[in-house]
Amino acid sequence: GYLVCARYDEVWHLMNVAVVTENRRRGVASELIDRLFEEAGALQDLDPSVSGPEREETLVGRAVAVVRLGRPIQAWPSVALAAESALARDDVDAAARALLTVTTGTVWGWRNAGEWDDDAVVLWSRVLDRLADDAPTRPLLQAALAVELLYKPGAHERATRLADAAVQAVRRSGTRDAV
Repeated sequence: GYLVCARYDEVWHLMNVAVVTENRRRGVASELIDRLFEEAGALQDLDPSVSGPEREETLVGRAVAVVRLGRPIQAWPSVALAAESALARDDVDAAARALLTVTTGTVWGWRNAGEWDDDAVVLWSRVLDRLADDAPTRPLLQAALAVELLYKPGAHERATRLADAAVQAVRRSGTRDAV
């Protein structure tokens, strides 16, 4: 297979990904896209002038590509790195946007049923704790953290409080499509 990509100033344009017929449905396209973002990250690591937001953009871009391929669990490491980087710069809004990347297009959560990740719970919680009460992403983070806690033993009360708070925030906002 092959991948064609071009960079225009600050925008990457993925123009084509092609895989020969006999190798389709074997993860070749996913591997090519993942390698593209790996290479972009490696090149950024070599460039001392690359800023934190630029690195985060590459990490989130990789996560978006992986989520679009239907693999949100595989997107988590990139999202977590981007969120940690944003928190280190004290950009809580960027951290929230990065984390929410894995929830794109999901209904009941992005993890396999019955799974949770304590480190992820800590990261989601750190971002939520630092996020402004009126931030538009707050209800989305509350709902996502509630789902992350769904299968964790003993966390049902916290999950319910978070989900209820998210619903109340959306109702107060008057925009039904916010979550």
